[in-house]
Amino acid sequence: MPSIRKWISPKLAGIFLGSFLLLSSLHIFANEPMVTIQVLTEEVVSGEEIQIELTISHNANAFLHHVEWVNLVINELQSYHWAYSSFDLPPGETFKRAVSFRVPNVERITIVAEANCLRHGSSGKKTLVVPVKK
Repeated sequence: MPSIRKWISPKLAGIFLGSFLLLSSLHIFANEPMVTIQVLTEEVVSGEEIQIELTISHNANAFLHHVEWVNLVINELQSYHWAYSSFDLPPGETFKRAVSFRVPNVERITIVAEANCLRHGSSGKKTLVVPVKK
């Protein structure tokens, strides 16, 4: 009886399985990106400039899995957008983005921020409403 040749050797199967586990291990603790909003200026006064800082946290930023974009919208009028790619990754698992904003003559400002992961999507929009002193 002729012997039947095995198409996949145990060594090749072991290499494939090991490679798969190594590549996917980066994503075991991955999550949806979280955004926090902070106004760094103590007093928000109409006509003055304030500093707004976003802190973005996302585990396992890597070539195939990373924060894809971050959006910031202030009073539905002024918006900021930061985009990332496999070749231009975010600076770390936790990173910050800051902007300056001149406060218009309104009673309050509404700040909305969101970050999106290439694979897991977004954890949702975060909103901060700040009263403005006249």
